[in-house]
Amino acid sequence: MEKMKKVLKQVGKWWDNRKIAILMGVIFVATMLPLLIVARYSHASADDFGWNAAMRRELWNDTHSVWQFLKLAVRNTVSMYYGWQGTFTTTFVQAFQPEIFHVNAYFIVPFLIMPFFFGGSGLLLHYVLRKLLKLDGPVCAIVTFFYFLITVQFIPSTGEAFYWFNGAVAYTLAYSAALFCLYFCLRFLFEDGKGKRNLAAAVFCAFFVGGGNYLSLVLLPVLLLLLLLLFFRRSRRTLWLLLPLGVFGVTAVMNMTAPGTNVRGGEDFGFDPARVVYTVEKSVYNGLKGVLTDYLRNPVIVICFVLITLFLVAGMAGKKYEFSFPCPVLFAAITFGGGIWVCMRQPIMRA
Repeated sequence: MEKMKKVLKQVGKWWDNRKIAILMGVIFVATMLPLLIVARYSHASADDFGWNAAMRRELWNDTHSVWQFLKLAVRNTVSMYYGWQGTFTTTFVQAFQPEIFHVNAYFIVPFLIMPFFFGGSGLLLHYVLRKLLKLDGPVCAIVTFFYFLITVQFIPSTGEAFYWFNGAVAYTLAYSAALFCLYFCLRFLFEDGKGKRNLAAAVFCAFFVGGGNYLSLVLLPVLLLLLLLLFFRRSRRTLWLLLPLGVFGVTAVMNMTAPGTNVRGGEDFGFDPARVVYTVEKSVYNGLKGVLTDYLRNPVIVICFVLITLFLVAGMAGKKYEFSFPCPVLFAAITFGGGIWVCMRQPIMRA
């Protein structure tokens, strides 16, 4: 028994956070390789063939002019804005479907989308964990790789998220832009030297999300308002976040009130400010319900979140922070009350 204890103790000393981080990185890369290898079998489908794709391909084959292609992409976006839907930022990007430029180029879609997805998630996690919570590099890497594994392996539709160009731009790219926006907002708040650059980048990302798919429209303003509430007392500089929030609001209203949106939604569809609160409430409810039914009942996801929590608690132990945590009870109520609220609201929502 004593020999076993000594062996376990030696293994524990050797198996430190740095080696765990390397192992997690290897596991993550190993799980990503099959996803990238099968990209060679991906081809354009559904909406990839619509929206004047044939006209754009013919123009590119005839002229190979980037300027002419950009003009046609803008005209296509305007046409969609008035004729089908108001998502003008993502519609413009969707004009650059890879098969237009080469018949065998569609395999590149996940190689284009994944860097945005992992970049937005990774930079935001790095800033929160490394810069704000002051965690060690290996702990940050472990938490980040755990998060990447969960989000990629249990994503509702890998095809729409990474392989289908139209879907990836509408959903994954817009979501990634929202994460980039939050990252630049945090850098603006906590780094004085590069404030204007970070604020400008946050405004651009907010503009893109506001003119994109509606799934990200609710998420970003809620999180920007949360940043305003959390850090307003720390510095009046926080009020500058009203700029990306305002730009987002203008582009979102332009998006939702587009003539094409009414065409697609039908005669009874329209933008009603009185239903904004209801829409946010319904979105939060459905999101929490999805977390409860699809994720918290998955043992792998639960185990990963438990491990993430353990590494975070161990990494934060003994560290001092500049910001305070004055309302732990309120935080606990918001965190755990959401699940209870979902359970209580289910019979009402069914009715």
